[in-house]
Amino acid sequence: MTSYRDLAEADAFERRRLATTLVSGIRAGPAAEPTRTARQVMGGLVLTAVLVAVPAASHALTGHPAFGWDHGRARISR
Repeated sequence: MTSYRDLAEADAFERRRLATTLVSGIRAGPAAEPTRTARQVMGGLVLTAVLVAVPAASHALTGHPAFGWDHGRARISR
């Protein structure tokens, strides 16, 4: 007898498989394995952390804001 959890896992797998097939454009042949989104979410979080940490470290090491910002405003002309 299948449990509710088994049915939910099968449904989630089928949705991921269908989405992967539609996005990848495979028309015939073996179905591609669906990808888990946790790896992509973690990659996005790491990229975000790097994009925030680099300017913060630059500001901490040099003592002035990074990338031409002065006093919280963009430098348009000198």
